[in-house]
Amino acid sequence: QVVAITTPQGPRPVAFIICAGTVPGDALLLEHCAALAKFKRPIRFISLSAFPVTQSANGTKIQRAKLRQMAMDELDRA
Repeated sequence: QVVAITTPQGPRPVAFIICAGTVPGDALLLEHCAALAKFKRPIRFISLSAFPVTQSANGTKIQRAKLRQMAMDELDRA
């Protein structure tokens, strides 16, 4: 899942990943994203064991607002 957060440089993407096994390093993930336009490349990769979800009438939904807040909190700590 990728969410946009507001930074002083404007909106930037942060990617949340769930890995089965070893979590790849940021350098490897950025290399994988090298073909993307620079403004589309995530500024951070955050590994999770599961996405935050909620149930709705249309099924299970990923809580993107919660991911956005998690991304902002992570960048504030850095």
